[in-house]
Amino acid sequence: MFLRRLSENLKSQNWTAIAIELVILVLGVYLGLQAQEWSNRRQADATAAEYTERLMADFRSELWVRTMLYEYYDDVAQNNERVLDAIEGRITMEDDALLVAAYRATQYIQWYAKPSTYDELLSTGAVDMIRDKGLREQARLTFGSQLMDRMEREGDEARFRVAFRSVVPLPVQRELGRHCGDRSTFEVGDFSKLSDPLDYPCESGLDQAQIAESLEAIRAIDGLGPMLRFRVAQINTRRSALGFNIANIRKLLEASDAGSVSP
Repeated sequence: MFLRRLSENLKSQNWTAIAIELVILVLGVYLGLQAQEWSNRRQADATAAEYTERLMADFRSELWVRTMLYEYYDDVAQNNERVLDAIEGRITMEDDALLVAAYRATQYIQWYAKPSTYDELLSTGAVDMIRDKGLREQARLTFGSQLMDRMEREGDEARFRVAFRSVVPLPVQRELGRHCGDRSTFEVGDFSKLSDPLDYPCESGLDQAQIAESLEAIRAIDGLGPMLRFRVAQINTRRSALGFNIANIRKLLEASDAGSVSP
């Protein structure tokens, strides 16, 4: 229809009508492009806001996880140091308490973290959808870090853990785990139960002969003191990095609650 009118106007040399038709054509194309651009921008804004909201939810969950690990490994480090002080004569401990502390000094957490929003953005090349530079950088430092994996690996491969699990009788280890091991009373997001997650009061439930046999085997471990000392230093180093990360996440969440993080 438009082309037919334009052709007729050209034949009749109706230049005014031709000019009007061309203006209408250009204006129509321009408005169409503007509408498409507006629609695309609106969709991008909505997607960016959704990713930002999901990422902030991940940070809230991650704050709990990392706080729990921070407290847990504090208990592990304290038990390592307690055993070290006992075997080197700086403190005295009841045999049962010493065996429990030695067991807890070998503990670590296997944490199966679910894929984060940041992982999804990274895999699809859409990290720039997070427009707030501070949020993007904190996501990289938190979810792109290998700190959690490193802490788990170091806990699993700790020399005292390997030595303890190699020389202490298996029935003793099972009883220690049953009475004094990790508890499953945590609820993700509940910060009220995170104090001393491993260092709760307990007794091993073992008889004196089992305790004495196990402690004799532990004391005979070659290089026991250096093992314990190194593990304390190792945990303290990782907890320092973890504490720094926790503080930054807290600041980010406070800024978000105050409306200072843009979608």
